[in-house]
Amino acid sequence: MAIAMALCGGIGIIHHNCTVDFQAQEVIKVKKYKHGFIRDPVCLTPTHSVRDVLKVKNDKGFTGIPITDTGKLGGKLLGIVTSRDIDFKMKEIMDEPLQSLMTDFAELTTAYEGISLEDAVKVMEKTKKGKLPIIDKERNLTSLISRTDIKKQREYPFASKDANNQLLVGAAIGTRDHDKERLGRLADAGVDLVVLDSSQGNSIYQINMIKYIKKTYPQIQVIAGN
Repeated sequence: MAIAMALCGGIGIIHHNCTVDFQAQEVIKVKKYKHGFIRDPVCLTPTHSVRDVLKVKNDKGFTGIPITDTGKLGGKLLGIVTSRDIDFKMKEIMDEPLQSLMTDFAELTTAYEGISLEDAVKVMEKTKKGKLPIIDKERNLTSLISRTDIKKQREYPFASKDANNQLLVGAAIGTRDHDKERLGRLADAGVDLVVLDSSQGNSIYQINMIKYIKKTYPQIQVIAGN
C-alpha cells in the first residue's frame, strides 16, 4: 500500500507493530521499487552460476544482473546476464559459470557517470536495451538504469520521489530509548519520514525523541503530536 500511495503522489507510513527487521525491509521495498539511477544494484561475479541468478530472481523479482570482478557495485564491469542469456536451456545449465553465458562488456551499451537521466533514456530508446550500466572512466560500475523503471515513471508522473528519484516512504516508531535502535535501522533502510506514535503530544519522552532525531538524523522529517 505504501508503494501505491507514493505512486499516486502521497506517502505511506509503515506501522511498527512488527519486528525491526520486517519494518526496515518494508521500507527497503518501497525505496527500491522505482528508481531513476539504481545506486545499489544486485551484482554477481563471473564464477557465480545460473543457480545464483535464479536465487536473485526468486528473491528480488528480476534477472538483469551486472557482472563485476568483485560481485559488487564499484567493481570493474565485465558483462551482464539477462533472461535472454539463460531462459532456453535453464535446466541444463544450472551450475554453469556466468563467465560462459553473460553478454561481454564489449557488446554492452554503457554510459559514463554524470549523464543526466533524460540523456540516459534517449540512449536506451535508441539502442532498445533493457538495462543501461553507468560506469566511471576506469570501467567501474557506479549505477544502473532499467527500462522497466523508466516505464513506471511515465505511468505515474506525479509520484512522490526523493532527490535520487526513489519513492518516498515513512515509518512509525515509539518514543522510548529502545526505539532508537529501530530508528537507526529505518534510517539505514532509507526512510524519509518518521511518525512518533504517542498518546500524549507534550510528553517528555516525545520531546526528547524529537530532539534526538533532529540531532542524529537531520535528513529525516518528523511528524509528532497525538
